[in-house]
Amino acid sequence: MRILLVNHETAGDWGGGDGVQMQETGKRLHQRGHEVIAVNSDNPKVRGFDLVHIFNCRVERSFTKQMECCRNENVPVVVSPIWMSLARAIWGSRGALSVLNHGIQCGESSITSLMNKLERRELAVNLGDSIAYSDGRDGSWPLNRHTIRDLLREADGLLPNSLLELQSIRNDLQWDGDCFEIAHYGVDPALFLDADPNPFRKHTQIQGPFVMQAGRIEPSKNQAMLCWALKDTNMPIVLIGSKKHW
Repeated sequence: MRILLVNHETAGDWGGGDGVQMQETGKRLHQRGHEVIAVNSDNPKVRGFDLVHIFNCRVERSFTKQMECCRNENVPVVVSPIWMSLARAIWGSRGALSVLNHGIQCGESSITSLMNKLERRELAVNLGDSIAYSDGRDGSWPLNRHTIRDLLREADGLLPNSLLELQSIRNDLQWDGDCFEIAHYGVDPALFLDADPNPFRKHTQIQGPFVMQAGRIEPSKNQAMLCWALKDTNMPIVLIGSKKHW
């Protein structure tokens, strides 16, 4: 088969997990004898392909154009939504950061009640033009969920990465389709099996236990709360990730 893998046109600038997933999917499809081309484009040239596989439906403008291209050429399309509850993510990340900033400025004792509200998911987060709540009610969504739902209904199949993601798609978008397959995240054994810790320990000079988090340094990854949680310990923290765009 000739298969076109598509991500939004700015994916290369971000270097996120959607790009990694597309790259690794392409490798495995090629190993199975398929002809695979991967592009970051909002207007992919889909004519002549047997199948289009779109990664990441959360960039609404891009996803709309990509699906239109497939529709116009009558090419079958499957989607890896890489979906998350964006309103809930905004509530958690912005809420945690706001509380911690207040604690840094006014002292730890000033945020005890705010921390309790955050833990109980009762905190209302002021975003300036809207209020974010833990239940993800409509006001704080940065996209049109009805549009994304309708586009996903046009797809010939969905490939969520977990049952949790599938349930989130159903709850957040009211997607009611039944053509899907769970495509679990994979792990590259060449990278992670029998890894040698010595180069890392030599580089960091850390010889004992430590806590490590790998991922882009940004509010949604919540490195700030990790550091706050461990601030009264002697445990070294290693953060691995780019700060680009933040």
